Amino acid sequence: MDSAESLRRKFSPHIAGIDLTEVDLTKEQYADTQAKLVMIRKLAEHLPLGEFLRAIDRADTIGPILDSRLWIQGHREMEKIRDLAKALQAFVAFPLPAYAERGSDS
Repeated sequence: MDSAESLRRKFSPHIAGIDLTEVDLTKEQYADTQAKLVMIRKLAEHLPLGEFLRAIDRADTIGPILDSRLWIQGHREMEKIRDLAKALQAFVAFPLPAYAERGSDS
């Protein structure tokens, strides 16, 4: 996996001749944000999100039967984690840019 620094060097804050540095980000902030997004995407693709979400669904189904009081106390927090996992699952569905697919040797 590419290091943040090697990914940062591959980025240019110009797209189709448009200078993206005219926004409130510095070139370094732009490149750093882009590199971190790619790294998060690469890390997230290795998480077993489908199995994780199925485990939450099972807990949500059986929890009220086993211990309704405990389920009521934890349900809202579990919903937040479920929503986060679903959002991350959708994020992983986005394809990586070509430079990120090539790896650190290019």
